[in-house]
Amino acid sequence: MSAVINIKVTGLQENVAGFENVINQMPEVKKEAMDDVAFFLVQSLRAHVHRSDDPKFGPHMQDVIRLGGSSQDHVEVVVPTRYATIENARPGAKEGFGPHNFADMAQQETAVEAPNIFFTHYSQLFSNLSS
Repeated sequence: MSAVINIKVTGLQENVAGFENVINQMPEVKKEAMDDVAFFLVQSLRAHVHRSDDPKFGPHMQDVIRLGGSSQDHVEVVVPTRYATIENARPGAKEGFGPHNFADMAQQETAVEAPNIFFTHYSQLFSNLSS
């Protein structure tokens, strides 16, 4: 005596299509996450930089910090003033304003927050598989 069990699995094509859709969207999601990390860095730089009303230093650094160029593999944030490097390298703090090393502090904050930003973007992408 023998028994034969036949099992028919359906829906595989829909599952494969869902994964292919996720794979196809990954470059776009990566770029969006990178842009959000860069935006976070811009905001952090602006929050930490000191303002100087001295015209010899050019425009307020806080006002000119911006996103620079970007591609699929990088984003750039620029502080296009000659004083930015000098200010960031100065030791100590300015009374009433806090530490001078605004870029170092912003970079550290961004390094902590970046994984959360990427996790959020990719979690949203993968949640499409379950819907």
